Amino acid sequence: MSLLLAAALTWAAAAVPAHTRPAAPGWRLLWSDEFDGAALDLKKWSCELGHGENGWGNEELQAYTAKPDNIRVKDGRLIIRAARDAGGFTSARIKSQGKFDFRYGRAAARMKLPHGQGPWPAFWLLGADISAKGWPDCGEIDIMESGMAGASGAVSGAIHFTGEDGRHAYVSRKTRPATDGFHVYAVEWDERRVAWLLDGREYFSQPLSGPAMKAFHERFFILLNLAVGGPATPYTGNRPPDQTVFPQSLQVDWVRVYQKSQG
Repeated sequence: MSLLLAAALTWAAAAVPAHTRPAAPGWRLLWSDEFDGAALDLKKWSCELGHGENGWGNEELQAYTAKPDNIRVKDGRLIIRAARDAGGFTSARIKSQGKFDFRYGRAAARMKLPHGQGPWPAFWLLGADISAKGWPDCGEIDIMESGMAGASGAVSGAIHFTGEDGRHAYVSRKTRPATDGFHVYAVEWDERRVAWLLDGREYFSQPLSGPAMKAFHERFFILLNLAVGGPATPYTGNRPPDQTVFPQSLQVDWVRVYQKSQG
């Protein structure tokens, strides 16, 4: 290939906005949020509010709000901010429920995680039929969860479901980003398995065969949140110690969902 042709191809690729390019050959973009506006796009997301039942099921310490102090879009990024004051902790949690859901595909986000013991960021999927079935019958796919990002550097992927004995069951695996800063967290999900990827490298997969996996053949919606771990969340080291500095932020550059191209 001539240098002139190579330069032309490089320029042509750069001229195409990054979010319109396929994740890899064989994928097409289905849905995305590039966070290019001045505020959260409420056609794509809803904010969940309050303390939730039993601290959103985990005795989490934070109350979720839609206030700019806790959630905003700035300079092409979503910023979810966990803060602490005399009244306790506040943060934000958003979901695409009722606005976008999908079955099978590649869901990815480029994110920078908070640091320290206590902040608990998550990028995850819940079964769209949760209102009818409840949890964990609806299924849950945790694309990225990190309860002690600064302390250990570890992140994890997981699925939650109802086992054949009728009880909550889950499978998870941890990995560690090579550096601080922004990384791409993703799952590739089809009728055979869910695979977890960090910066394009697969580190874990789970087959979807058998009756216990039936939830993962239905539609799911997206959630992003930054919790603050409480006494029932040993994964986050229990209560944030005094040396953990707040506020802490989860920064999201983009969220994209792809599906396999036809033909």
